[in-house]
Amino acid sequence: MDRQVDPERQQMPVENANHLLNCTHRIGKSGTIFQMKAELLKTMPDGRVKIRVYGDRFWNNSEHKSRIRYVEASRIVPIIFD
Repeated sequence: MDRQVDPERQQMPVENANHLLNCTHRIGKSGTIFQMKAELLKTMPDGRVKIRVYGDRFWNNSEHKSRIRYVEASRIVPIIFD
């Protein structure tokens, strides 16, 4: 079964990112803490937020990938532009 992807959503540029998502990649007892660029889409009634996350973990040159995620609001911080 092929998933239909809305072409308009597929071409969302990473320049729309206005927040950073705080993430942790755990491997056994150790782990890597990193941030991913994200675009805030909606605040849910239960306090979570709907975001579009750009990239793939902490890999460079992967901003062309994006996924929709529902996370706790405390895990995102706004990007401050000067």
